[in-house]
Amino acid sequence: VTPARPYKMSEAYQPVSVTGTLKPDMEKSQLFILDGVSVIQSGYTVRKADVVAADSVPDTITLPVNSPWSFLNKKKN
Repeated sequence: VTPARPYKMSEAYQPVSVTGTLKPDMEKSQLFILDGVSVIQSGYTVRKADVVAADSVPDTITLPVNSPWSFLNKKKN
């Protein structure tokens, strides 16, 4: 994800909302972590994304009725 404007986090692991267009695109990038660097490869990108702080993180998302992913929102008994 590449934000349209720089986004400054107020804390580590802050939940954010990302809005943009997901496009197929092979990309390699470096992830700098505490114990070194790792190369991450992804198959999708979101450019010029709107990134804003999320007030809450939902347990489920609302999907269209005919979505093939509807099973993800089924509650466990």
